[in-house]
Amino acid sequence: MEDYEDSLRSVITLDGRLGSYELKRLFSSNDAVFTNPKPSELLEALISFSTDPDAIILDLFAGSGSTGHAVLELNRKSGANRVFTNTIARAM
Repeated sequence: MEDYEDSLRSVITLDGRLGSYELKRLFSSNDAVFTNPKPSELLEALISFSTDPDAIILDLFAGSGSTGHAVLELNRKSGANRVFTNTIARAM
């Protein structure tokens, strides 16, 4: 039998420009604040699929704050109590 390769299709369909659009709403300048920004909507979906409602979300880089924003928005929408941190000590 021959090996077969196919592309892995995503179950999450989002416009790839959402992260850039979100940054443009937050920052008035045309400067590139972050390269390759992640849309908080994507992070909300990933966090909701992969964590319990009372989970601690570890974001070691915490660059733009999109993970924290996603956690707070997800908690607001679902009534969950997830927290986010950028330190390992708090996550343990």
